Amino acid sequence: MEYSRIKALLEKYWEAETSLEEESELKTFFNSDAVPNDLEEYKYLFVYFSEEQKKVSTIKDEELLGFIEKQEQGEAPTKMVSMWYSNYSKIAAVLLFLVVATFFINKELSDENIERFNKETFETPEEAFAETKKALQMLSKNLGKGKKEAKKIAVFNKAQEEIKN
Repeated sequence: MEYSRIKALLEKYWEAETSLEEESELKTFFNSDAVPNDLEEYKYLFVYFSEEQKKVSTIKDEELLGFIEKQEQGEAPTKMVSMWYSNYSKIAAVLLFLVVATFFINKELSDENIERFNKETFETPEEAFAETKKALQMLSKNLGKGKKEAKKIAVFNKAQEEIKN
């Protein structure tokens, strides 16, 4: 097949505009040994599609029809009990999780822990203000370092743009 025709069919294929015959033509081409190196990556995709198409369903028509008839007659399938058990076990697991989470949250919020947190506070508003001011100054200093580094990156980006142009 012509290389240009295959490229055109591939473009149509990726745009979902190919017919079944054209897709069959692509499958035939990519299942052959005459695939150019630059189209080799597409070969695996089409080979996979061909192999999957060859697989036969393991469900026989009689089994499927029997299952449909049982459903229409209202007979409960044997999997119904296991589905019921599965659903209720999920609900029980969620409830157990909620009970355990509530227990640990209540334990964490007990009086002992509240006293521990109260000890870590400041006695006067002036002490709290001084500590907050110190923390904000440290934050400001570190942000200043970040600005210096950002300026270096801006210089690098400018040089990169000049190289591109």
